[in-house]
Formats: sequence, C-alpha cells, structure tokens
Amino acid sequence: IIDLVRTANALRPEGIEWPLREDGLPSFRLEDLTAANGIDHGAAHDALADVHATLALARLVRERQPRLYDYVCNHRDKRSVQALLDIAGMKPVLHVSGMFGAQRHNIALIVPLALHPVNRNEVICFDLSADPAPLLELGPEELGELLFSRAAELPADAIRPGLKTVHINRCPVLVTAKMADSATAERLGISGQQCRKHLHTLRDFRARDEKGFVAKLQAVFAGRRFEPVTDPDRMLYSGGFFSEHDRQMMETVRASTPAELAAASFPFEDARLPELLFRYRARNFPQSLSAEECAQWDEYRFGRLTEPAAGASICMEEYQAMIEQLLASNTLNEAQQALMHQLQDYGDSLLA
Repeated sequence: IIDLVRTANALRPEGIEWPLREDGLPSFRLEDLTAANGIDHGAAHDALADVHATLALARLVRERQPRLYDYVCNHRDKRSVQALLDIAGMKPVLHVSGMFGAQRHNIALIVPLALHPVNRNEVICFDLSADPAPLLELGPEELGELLFSRAAELPADAIRPGLKTVHINRCPVLVTAKMADSATAERLGISGQQCRKHLHTLRDFRARDEKGFVAKLQAVFAGRRFEPVTDPDRMLYSGGFFSEHDRQMMETVRASTPAELAAASFPFEDARLPELLFRYRARNFPQSLSAEECAQWDEYRFGRLTEPAAGASICMEEYQAMIEQLLASNTLNEAQQALMHQLQDYGDSLLA
C-alpha cells in the first residue's frame, strides 16, 4: 500500500494532503499521512490501529484518484507485471519504489533488459536517468563491484551503474510511461530527452550484439557473492557471552527513556550490540528514530518480510500463496473466507 500512496504522490497528487518532512520532502510515515488527511489513527504504532489506518489511507486514494487506484490494483499480479516488462521490445515503463528516494519522488523511468540468470522471477532493468556508458565500457566484474559494494568501500567519485532488478512476484508498482505527461515529467525531474538518448544507446548496443549484451548483464548478477550471516539477532547463541561492561551498558539502556536513547552514545565492546540497540529502539520506541533511521528500519523490515534468505520462518510470498491456495480450495465457509481476506490485508499492511 505504501507504493500505491507513493504513486499517487508522484503522478496524481491532487485531492490528498501531503505532509512534509523537515527537509521539505514528502513524508510517507503512516502517522503523518493520517494526521494530515484527518484519518483516525487511534494509538499510533498499535498493530491493529496501524492496519485500520493503512486501509483507510488506501480507501482515500481510491476515493480521490479512483482511476489510478484501479490501475495499480489491476496491474500488480505476476502476469500483468510480466506484460509491462517487455524485454524484447525494451519498452520503458515507470517504476515506483522507495529505493529511488524521496528526492526523486520514489519514481523512475526504467527499461527491462534481461531475465535474471538464477531467479526467473527477477528482471534486470536499467534506470534511464543514468548514463549507460559504464554498462557498455566495463566488464561484469567491475560492474558488479560498483553495483553491490558498500559506499564506504568505493572511491568518493565512483558512479554506480543504473542497473536494478524488479521482482515480478512481489507486486511491484509499474505504470505505463503515458501516465506522466510533459508537465508531470518536468515536476518529477524526468528528462524525456535524456531518457530517449540513453534508451537509444542501449538499444543500439543490444542490436549490435544481442547475445553478448544479455550475457554481460546476466554475468553481473550471476557473479554476486553473499557474505556469511552476520545478523546480530541470529548470532545471540554463536557470538560468545557479553562482557560485564556490556551487561552494565544494557542495564543503562533498559533504564533510559526513548529521548535519552536517541541522544546517548553507548560504548559497547561487542560489535553486535549497536545494531541490537537500534532494533530495540525501532521495535519499542519508533518515535525516537530520526528520518534516516526510519528509512533504515523500513528497509530492514521489508527484507525480513520478503527475502527467503533473511531468516524469517515464512516470507510474504509464501504467506500470500498459502492464503490464495486456501481460498481456491472451495473448502472454506463464508466466515473463514472473510478471515483469509483479512489476513491478506494484514500482510499488505506489513509492507506499507
């Protein structure tokens, strides 16, 4: 639902109040949006209250921008997404994702280039705002380093390639480029001239050597290496015991107020504890997080919910598939079907 709201903000903002953060960019925090639009949120961050508020926000988009709402809802299934990602025609499409950032209105014009070499539910795409020159000039290993390395590991002047993958089975928001007229594109900072130039370059490169073009792209992602598990939540029984110093620090943490936790610095000895403290604050005192920390927490949450390798007992794709299987079994009574739909809505709200 959060990407539906982002889509409304980017393409059809009329009729909805958009609260601003301190930096002047739109805030997509649930409590900010509900307050600005007069939606009763009850106790913010209470699970049930958040679910009701999220659904009310979706209804607001449906009421104020019904055509956009219908379009997004009718094009989120796997088959519709595949149809929009026309690899053979290299047809540009607008993609809404928090990965593009609020400064870009969470939207970009992308072009699908190839299927992922391992995950057939993943499509390799290119952000047409980026210069495709590195994609043409560098080898797969160099591209992989630029794409997957942490910022701290790269030179200050390093430019990441405009590659991005879209998971067709995770309900991504993709809309036809026609939904952004010239005035909307200008407001969003999307240069049609620049995008057409970059698209022409990519099409020309593929036309000259289609097999080599696809092979290079797939080699970039086939060569990705994942580091060993270092998640502190999963290392509590494999990382050794905490020192007496750290135990005292943890007692101080538990005795601190949310404001004190946000302002204080705790000199832990164990490398697991800074991240555990951050998650402790996010889970128990979300109001103590800065805007940057909120974004970090949302990214972590999304990964835990959607990535099979993230350590959760069940990921969102499996959860939704189980519900759909039960609904299709024709064995549920009316009350059970209603419960299944409520569970679907709950799953959607977790990704908001």
